[in-house]
Parts: sequence; structure tokens; C-alpha cells
Amino acid sequence: MKLISFFRSSTFYKPALAALLLAVSRLPLHLGFLVFFGFIPLFSLLQEKRHFKQMILAALVFSVVYTSTALHWISLVTIGGFIGLYFLFGLYFSILFIILNKAWNAFPKIRLLVFICFWMSFEYLQNFGEFRFPWFNVGYSLADYLPFIQ
Repeated sequence: MKLISFFRSSTFYKPALAALLLAVSRLPLHLGFLVFFGFIPLFSLLQEKRHFKQMILAALVFSVVYTSTALHWISLVTIGGFIGLYFLFGLYFSILFIILNKAWNAFPKIRLLVFICFWMSFEYLQNFGEFRFPWFNVGYSLADYLPFIQ
């Protein structure tokens, strides 16, 4: 019964919906415009006051759905690497969601700006170090819209 109530809770469906929208926008389906709607469920999730454990759970749901959808092709190359991505991005998104939750509540007047700054910083930091992984950058979803962007 707890499992059913978990799937109905906003801790599950909001990050899952956000991850699905963001991931599908990155696939070669010409649905890049979905990236503009992908963050709305996350804003709604952050609007609700969440505890530390709930944010980690939401981050893990987001990570699993996002990784499974956007990076499914890695499982064809190396299943071990794909499983490793679940752990790596589970940790990354857990840290990000906790920071976003704290910042969202600490700066109510500029929360959207704070969200954008932290998300972009997170993406920027993913481009460095031994675990650099630039394929998760949101900008890739807008590759079909270069004339519109420029």
C-alpha cells in the first residue's frame, strides 16, 4: 500500500514528469520546445515545503527517468557504464535538488533567478573533472531551433 501511495505522491510524479519532458526534448524527435515546459513540475515541487529525504527521493526519481530516457543509448555500449550513470547522476541530482530546495525557500523574491543560476552552474560544473559529462546540458535540446535562438 505504501508503494501505491508513493506513486501517487507529488514526490514521484512531479520529478518524473519533469524528467520525461526534459529527456524527450533532447531526443532526435524535434520536440525541443518541450524543454520550456520541463521545469514547471520542478517549480511546483519546490513550491511545496519538502524535507531532506523527500528531496533526495525526488532527485533519484528525476535521475532515473531522465537517465533512462535521454541516455538509453549508453546501455547498448556498456551496461556497467549505464548502471554507473544511475549512481553518478543520482548523487549529482540529489545534491542539486537539496541546494535548490534550500535556495528556493531562502530567496522567495528571486527564486526563479536563483533556480536558473544553480541549474546552469550545475551544468557548467559537469563539464569538468574526471566525471565530465556534457551530454546532459539543456542547451542540446534547442539544436533544432538555431535560427530562432540566434
